[in-house]
Amino acid sequence: MNEAAEARRYHHAARLDDALPHYKRALLLDPSDDVLRYDTALCMMQLGHAEEATVLFQQIHPASIAWQPARAPLAICLRDSHRAEEALEPARQAITTAEPQAWQWMLLGDLQQRTGQQMAAVGSLQRALALDPTLLEAHHLLGLALQEAGRYEEAITSYEVVAAQLPMELINIAQCLQHLGRWESARDALAQLHTLQPARVDVMCWLAHVHAQLCEFDAMDRIVARLIAQLRVAAPTADDIPQPFTFATLPLSNDLHRQLLDHAAESIQAGRQPLVRAATRRGGRPRIGYLSNDLRHHTVGTLLHGFFAAHDRSRFEVHVYDSGRQPASINDAEHIEHVGALSDAELARRLHEADLDILIDLNGPTYGSRSGALAYRPARMQLGWLGYLSGQQSPWLDGVILDHSLAPADTPWPFSDRVLRLAGSVFPAAESRSPPGRDRARWKLPHASPVAASFNSSHKLSRSLLQCWTQILREVPDALLLVCLAPQAHRGFLQSWDLLGGERDRLRLLSPMPAEQYLECMASCDLFLDAFNYQAGATAIDAALAGLPLLTCPGELPLARLGSSVNRQLGMPDLICNGRHDYVKRAVTLLRNPAVLAELRQRVTVRNKDSALHSAARAATDLQALYQGLLGE
Repeated sequence: MNEAAEARRYHHAARLDDALPHYKRALLLDPSDDVLRYDTALCMMQLGHAEEATVLFQQIHPASIAWQPARAPLAICLRDSHRAEEALEPARQAITTAEPQAWQWMLLGDLQQRTGQQMAAVGSLQRALALDPTLLEAHHLLGLALQEAGRYEEAITSYEVVAAQLPMELINIAQCLQHLGRWESARDALAQLHTLQPARVDVMCWLAHVHAQLCEFDAMDRIVARLIAQLRVAAPTADDIPQPFTFATLPLSNDLHRQLLDHAAESIQAGRQPLVRAATRRGGRPRIGYLSNDLRHHTVGTLLHGFFAAHDRSRFEVHVYDSGRQPASINDAEHIEHVGALSDAELARRLHEADLDILIDLNGPTYGSRSGALAYRPARMQLGWLGYLSGQQSPWLDGVILDHSLAPADTPWPFSDRVLRLAGSVFPAAESRSPPGRDRARWKLPHASPVAASFNSSHKLSRSLLQCWTQILREVPDALLLVCLAPQAHRGFLQSWDLLGGERDRLRLLSPMPAEQYLECMASCDLFLDAFNYQAGATAIDAALAGLPLLTCPGELPLARLGSSVNRQLGMPDLICNGRHDYVKRAVTLLRNPAVLAELRQRVTVRNKDSALHSAARAATDLQALYQGLLGE
């Protein structure tokens, strides 16, 4: 029996490791045999050697009878080698046969979804399911494409087909429900999944996060207790990877927080090797890159308004990479490129080709981030800033950019990241405008009563915070508390308020509103009572613009110190409390003294104009000084 026949005998018997050496020897003996080349490549692909198989599939001559059958497996190998854009053409060629099969349409849809062509993916996947409605993977991929396209109801319908047999699909259903604002339904889906998979850490983190969004603090505490118990028993498995934003503000120890971040980073880094870089850099201005998917009507995009234009172009060449689904609303950078359709490997190659001296990740481990691209180390130096203001435990970062308030030099730092501190506040902000006028009548607020307020999102609140608020109101009988929360959180907030003995008639619950109305509402209040675990950042900057003082109590981690950063930039350290007892005491003192509050509001307005808090140039100058120092190391 010759080498080719022996190889095929082993191959047909599924003895792939035995077949491959015979295939290789047979191909050396007859390198012109494209059918043999196809069989060899197929064996390599089945063994997981996608890159080697790709080379052989690409060598098959277009006139060969093996060329057409090789199109789909070539596309699969390119996809599995993180080359989704290149895989599209052979996948399209594969469906040009007289009767393309369902799995071939599914492959094309998968690649279209991966490269950002969501509507094309929907069409291809629907073609696949028309041929074979039982393809669970096609239903799953269709759900992903519809979800990315913002068609959440249709995505849920696709996911439900899969969830009937694979319950983990409930986590995707929960994500869509959250996007639709149906938080209670999302909670119920996650609770169902938690019952079925009680040891899953990712499910517990997400469920606890949704409970926090709904202000269901008792339920959140129960899930967190189970989470801690599970982490003490065993580390999460390789496929159990919680999203960092779901546990960022959960009451976990620093050790557990760091453990979960390490696990998430390891899952991203696996299989990704640094790209090879020239030993010396090219001449000219240092190249600074900024990568984000939030350069539109998002908190980060709003904060960055005017920031890129404020760079000194005589010293730095600035490149902005927009990885969002839709083109960015920011267009004031020297160079801007939309890269949302690229796979992680393709994006890494694009960034590598740009020969960046410093690349700034503006997302961090948040929804839609491109950490997978950064894990290839495409730039000489990579730093995290703004999108996730905390430790990240990401081995592909050379540091995280914070400030002296978020990470004081004399305070122990519980993470492995190198901390780089800006001279001023970590927050950039667009140029200031004139503050809006006070209009108590519009917001149904009594003219004479002091009004404390909270404009933080619901997941930033906590039982201990509400306990402090009820105590403040007890000690200032004529004060009111205005709380702005998503309507989905109102019921849970009121139930928690009642359990803590709070008086409902002392509350004014509002729902989110357009930005201008937010500022007008803030201007009609007297004192912003900041949260504890996750403080106001961009919201604190808005409050300063509205002349609303922010009373804040810094915690241990950066997310619990955001308000301090804003107050120090304003030159108002007297609004930074020393513990929660001091927080209550100062709030009571201020709310009992209308004249002092009025003077304080006026001082905030003056300091907002004079402090460079609302100055894109201030932020750009601070960062450029940091870059210059790093490049000189």
